[in-house]
Amino acid sequence: MIRQTLRTTNITMFTEESTSESDAAALCIDEEVGKQILSYSYSNVPKSTVRNRSEIHYGSARLRISLRSEKILEGEYWTDRKSTGHMKLTYYNKTKIERFPLNQES
Repeated sequence: MIRQTLRTTNITMFTEESTSESDAAALCIDEEVGKQILSYSYSNVPKSTVRNRSEIHYGSARLRISLRSEKILEGEYWTDRKSTGHMKLTYYNKTKIERFPLNQES
């Protein structure tokens, strides 16, 4: 979920096992090449039941914004656990959520 106001941008990601919250975020626009980038740092807090295999960690992401036929964010992330990866996020809907949709636990 991305929430943006005039002064702030906040990114929250929910999975079945954890929640990530942005600490800082910036939208960068390079008008000469038409590239829009969302960059942010985050903290990830896994549920206590999985922390034996998934520690609390911190990371950053740099995602290209595509608003053409589909609304997509795509790019790379890296963490202080020395892990890296690729993310491709597709627009779902405007509904705001407070937890992972399939998870009925608090």
